[in-house]
Amino acid sequence: MARRRCVLVAVAVTGIGMMIAGRTRFTVDPIDKSVTLPGSIVPLMLILATFAAKFWIGFEMATMAHPASLATYVLIDAGVSGVVAGIFGGRFLTYLRTMKAASARLMLAA
Repeated sequence: MARRRCVLVAVAVTGIGMMIAGRTRFTVDPIDKSVTLPGSIVPLMLILATFAAKFWIGFEMATMAHPASLATYVLIDAGVSGVVAGIFGGRFLTYLRTMKAASARLMLAA
């Protein structure tokens, strides 16, 4: 049951990343196999949030008085990593899917 829930959360977070990437304007060049993105604050904020959360979790784990709460911090750390990785993965899948569709259209036109 827990494994199924983890998979559902991973799919949902990846979907959020795909939604974020779908809202941005980007161009795909199938000949050069490149994706051009405008500047965005989203990656910066994701990296900054990851750093801040991991810094806080590392501090809490290093100064924790009760080792029994270690599992809670490990789960929070895994959750933060999973959410950020899912959002970046979703963005990547959107760009890859668009690149493949553009390459297929180029092959059909040739």
